[in-house]
Amino acid sequence: DKPELAQFLKNMFFTDKQLASLMLAVKESEDDTMTAVRQWMNQNEEVVSAWIPER
Repeated sequence: DKPELAQFLKNMFFTDKQLASLMLAVKESEDDTMTAVRQWMNQNEEVVSAWIPER
């Protein structure tokens, strides 16, 4: 019932380098995990935007 969500999850892909940088950002952050992830996403908009399905 949520085709856009399903496509987003299918599109989501991390290279080893991207995943390592996300994990490091979360580990080194003094903020909570969600804040660290949001910051990483803002710094990697090109990566994240590739996951978002076109309408």
